Formats: sequence, C-alpha cells, structure tokens
Amino acid sequence: MGIGLFCVDMTMLIIFYITIRNILLYYSKDYQINYIFVWFCVHLIALTYIIEAIWSDLFMWGSYFN
Repeated sequence: MGIGLFCVDMTMLIIFYITIRNILLYYSKDYQINYIFVWFCVHLIALTYIIEAIWSDLFMWGSYFN
C-alpha cells in the first residue's frame, strides 16, 4: 500500500513540474521572469515533497519498513 501511495505522489509531482513549466513558458512572453529563483523554489518544494512522501508513504502506512 505504501509503494502505491508513493507512486501516486510522484505522479502528482510530475504534474506539478509540467504545470510550472507551462506557466513559465506562457508568462515569459510578456514578463521578465527570474528563472533561477523560480526553479530554486520549485526544486525546494519538490525535495521537501519527496522527503515527506518517503516518510509518510513508505514508513508509516504499514509498509515493508514498518
């Protein structure tokens, strides 16, 4: 069960990346965007999301490690 939830969470993370990329492509036509800051924030959110998913899905939902 934990591995299935982890796969769902990683799918949501991929959708988040695609959405942010599309938003940046759309708004970069009209506005000056600081890509380094935006992608730093996106990667920081993704890293904390992955750590949280590993902790909650793989260690707390009656998985192999618990």
